[in-house]
Amino acid sequence: MILAGPIGTGKTHIATALGVEAARQRRRVAFCRAADLVQSLVEARDQRALGRLQRRIARVALLIVDEVGFVPFDRYGAELLFNLIAQRYERRSVLITTNLAFAEWPKVFGGDEKLTTALLDRLAHHATVITTQGRSFRMKGRRGRSPAAQTEQHATNGDTATKATTKKKSPLKQRVKKR
Repeated sequence: MILAGPIGTGKTHIATALGVEAARQRRRVAFCRAADLVQSLVEARDQRALGRLQRRIARVALLIVDEVGFVPFDRYGAELLFNLIAQRYERRSVLITTNLAFAEWPKVFGGDEKLTTALLDRLAHHATVITTQGRSFRMKGRRGRSPAAQTEQHATNGDTATKATTKKKSPLKQRVKKR
């Protein structure tokens, strides 16, 4: 599954919910940011422990790779991620979240168009692609003010921001406290 769309439109939220549901069904789930996963793969390779890490990841039924596209990878990192996804191809589930269109992915994968095309071919072959749209959920309710102005206001009026946040409790939190 690939969840694609602008920043703040709920991709990570949906991925997390699907991961939680898979875990409730007693499936092994791993959730990691793409940059962290690639860094772990590179470090394992450098420590000659790549095979061990790959076997550990291979046991996971659902691998959720969040934020593909935020941080570009060098050629080695891109190759390691490609190999990991190629090993899982048609064997185990992968869920990717991204804010980039597929045409922009070569920039993330070390500029290697062939590798990126092969990766996308494997990911999209059996995948469901869900595109999220709209404005950022984090920015809703902040009409007319820039994010910088919001940050500045919260920094100067810390108590006011805290009170506003604590007044708006979700029904779920209220129910948890009543029990």
